[in-house]
Amino acid sequence: MKKAFLTFISFFLVVLSAIFTVGCGTSNGISAMNLVPAVSQASPNPGTSSGTPTGTTGTTTGTTGGTPTGTTTTTTTTPTATIGTASSVPSTATVFHDIQAMDSWQSCAACAGINGSGPVAPYAMTQHVSSPSMTGNASQFWIGGSTPYSDVLWWRTLVGASDLTANQNAHHFVYDLYYYMDNPGAAQVIEFDIDQYVNGRSLIFGSQCDYRGDGNWDVWDNVNSHWISTGISCGTPVAYTWTHAVLEVERTSDNRLHYISLTLNGNKHYLDWYYDSTASNWNGIDINYQMDGNYQQENYSTWVDNMTLSIW
Repeated sequence: MKKAFLTFISFFLVVLSAIFTVGCGTSNGISAMNLVPAVSQASPNPGTSSGTPTGTTGTTTGTTGGTPTGTTTTTTTTPTATIGTASSVPSTATVFHDIQAMDSWQSCAACAGINGSGPVAPYAMTQHVSSPSMTGNASQFWIGGSTPYSDVLWWRTLVGASDLTANQNAHHFVYDLYYYMDNPGAAQVIEFDIDQYVNGRSLIFGSQCDYRGDGNWDVWDNVNSHWISTGISCGTPVAYTWTHAVLEVERTSDNRLHYISLTLNGNKHYLDWYYDSTASNWNGIDINYQMDGNYQQENYSTWVDNMTLSIW
């Protein structure tokens, strides 16, 4: 999902959903009867997806589509390598575990760029990697080529278009993952998002670390289709080191986006920012993971592990 992809993805998914409905007779996504544990749905045969990603990257500025409220505050704890979701997740939540090991991931090249059209690069996803890994079941995401600012988006549908009750009941989300980089200097942006399409609205809870821009974490303004810097530093990425990121958000009763907090390696930053949603006629919940190349477009990989989404 690059800048304009967020306005494009709703339409793209409508078309995609229609294709799957006509061609397969079922919606893309898992049944509400099989929400947990997600790890049991992982493909037994590790595979590689490849394609031709396109897109450009950069920092977009403009006015916000909502009014952030409150003051951003930070709570610091001792970073640990403990595997688990945020402590704020209630025991009644639906938890999708080890999403990186699930089958049925999809990838997108052209739609990751501006207006769905941009430079081309090779990419791949390799699942069930034992090392480097925290659980013994990581996934490797790779982007290469030589065309500057090529981007790749991967996504997984967790609540399908037919699971209307599960979707409508979902208001709180915690996206928790670890990622590990072999060549941090090659990364323009690392992005992860939660997409919810419900009640005729599109809510893209976008978040990215703009490593080669202002070095801060950004969130997505749905209405104006651009990134808003939180002022929270991503820190300098370190090669061969696990980064732990947790995004906590909420869909309000009037279908607005509420960014609650962002936790980086144990440092929790409270945002309490609100933005408006946009119109959509699709239904479902996805998670995204995206890698962007820089001006040199060097090859680099990230390994992702213990990817979890909690919903309640």
